[in-house]
Amino acid sequence: MAFIQQITPEFHQGNRTPRKNSPSKGGAPPTEWTFNWYDSLSGEALSEPPDFVPKGPIGRLCIGDIYYHRTPYGCQLWLRVADSYDEPPYWLPVSCGYERADGKFLILTRVHKLPSWVVESTYRQWKTAMKKDMERADGKEEQDA
Repeated sequence: MAFIQQITPEFHQGNRTPRKNSPSKGGAPPTEWTFNWYDSLSGEALSEPPDFVPKGPIGRLCIGDIYYHRTPYGCQLWLRVADSYDEPPYWLPVSCGYERADGKFLILTRVHKLPSWVVESTYRQWKTAMKKDMERADGKEEQDA
């Protein structure tokens, strides 16, 4: 009989407080926004997020929630979406760099590896930094060999 690992996701809430004197596109004042994300850790990848009753202030899954699963080999990301009001929401597999309808990009922060939605200029900086990190890691592996 195969062992099925029970995964219990943890609730987190990401907050984004705009910097002072940094107007958003169109000259509108920047706004503060929040998003919910859930994470889990196991030895293997998932085919999809598990069924679970979310903890947190809302007590239910919402469109825009993120599920972040980590393994020793990497990570997986899903975004809660719905194709229409008539259809039930589902988990869409996404990766870093996924662009939302409002122009924000999904990244994992460099130090703590936490999901975050960022503007395009920040995404470009993150992408450049990640490329440099990969090049450094590749160079170190060659030196160690």
